[in-house]
Amino acid sequence: MAQFAVLYIVFLGIVGHFSKITQSAGSPSLAISPYKDMDLTSGLTSTSITAQKTVMLLHQILLQETSLRMDLEKTVRDLLNEFEQMKKNQMEVKKEQDIINQQLINNIASLRSENQQLKDELGQIVNNSFSTLGMQTCKCDRTNITSDLHDFKREVRQNVSLSLLAFQREMTSIKVSILQTNDNRIGNISRDMFNIQSAFKNLSSFIDSNIQLQASFNDDFLVQQQNISNMMIGTSKKVAFSAIIKHFTSQNEQTVVFSKVLSNVGGAYNNQDGVFTVPISGTYIFFCKITQSSNKYDMLFQFTLNGSAMTNNMVYGRPDHAFRTSSNLIVLQLIPGDRVWIKMVLGGRHYSYGAGGDQSFSGFML
Repeated sequence: MAQFAVLYIVFLGIVGHFSKITQSAGSPSLAISPYKDMDLTSGLTSTSITAQKTVMLLHQILLQETSLRMDLEKTVRDLLNEFEQMKKNQMEVKKEQDIINQQLINNIASLRSENQQLKDELGQIVNNSFSTLGMQTCKCDRTNITSDLHDFKREVRQNVSLSLLAFQREMTSIKVSILQTNDNRIGNISRDMFNIQSAFKNLSSFIDSNIQLQASFNDDFLVQQQNISNMMIGTSKKVAFSAIIKHFTSQNEQTVVFSKVLSNVGGAYNNQDGVFTVPISGTYIFFCKITQSSNKYDMLFQFTLNGSAMTNNMVYGRPDHAFRTSSNLIVLQLIPGDRVWIKMVLGGRHYSYGAGGDQSFSGFML
């Protein structure tokens, strides 16, 4: 019975594990809920149809698994009931056998008691005969009595032997009946166990195929989700900025803070520290223009990426030729978190007129 209980517990564990797997199949669909109000009809429709088909297939698989689980549970319950019934039958047979054994013991004891009584009576008769008639007178009677005693012993032994033989036959018949019954039940249990093992193998294959289907579904879903994310990025995530600063004097190794923001789509440029932080992976174009005032010495600025110089740009300084300008445009492949700014390696006086624009820093994502 313990073996059947263990098999039943293992079966319930497998079914519970499979139920968790099948229940988790529907959860990834919640990931696309933030996009339900977006106008992405073509991409979302294809993904929705694929997800619906997969959910329907998983629902059918779950129904098949539920039916198979109910059949297995019924088979296990029937086996347990049959095993209990077989134990009860064996206990009843054992009780009957104990009763028969006790009856035989009582019969043997009764025969022994009667035999002893007969011996005692016979001894008394012999003693009385010797005492009254004498040894010679009772010689013939003693011979007859001895012969009768031997005949009686043979009869008693024969009766006891017959009783024992009948009892042995009866016990043999009972044992044969018990063995046949047990063999039949064991044969039925063996066939049922074979069926259960086959069912478990089928269930294991079913679970393996379902896990593969789940993995395939997850991969397809991630691809679709990535496609949707890319579509959302392409339609809603645009990055661009442009900022200027009017005349000022910069120092060596100073970051130029272009404080007046003309545009900042996506909010990636910070006009407090002059740093542009990349929000989305992609290809970016940056432009910078620096105009010097009447400087005696040259000025030098850099496009800086994460602390490393990408370009060096000279602004020549001549007192007799003021307002010289240097500008440059670069293209960078960036990832989220990258930081870009303008660094004055050699500072000086900067020129600006009117609304400004002689000192500018701009960028956008392709």
